[in-house]
Amino acid sequence: MNWEPIETAPRDRPILLWWPRYTYEADDDCGPVMAMGQWKNNPRTGKSYFADTDELDDYGMSNNPPSHWMPLPDPPNTELTLRVEREARNEGSRPELDG
Repeated sequence: MNWEPIETAPRDRPILLWWPRYTYEADDDCGPVMAMGQWKNNPRTGKSYFADTDELDDYGMSNNPPSHWMPLPDPPNTELTLRVEREARNEGSRPELDG
């Protein structure tokens, strides 16, 4: 996986985002940041932008957008992951609900 320009980022799923300078306000420079994020439409402000998944509003995001993105890696191959994937495949036949 390689970093891609933000202009090519998908807007339909979570991805890894890279901010060369991550700021909340003009004088609050956190330096470079990598975080999971996605495209968001803010109904309160009417703005759309890429934001980290913790961002609930657009504080500083539209003035300081990420520059690059990368797909999320596959999840670890744990028993929980395998069980969730099995359940997703068998969504139509769940014995505890068919009873």
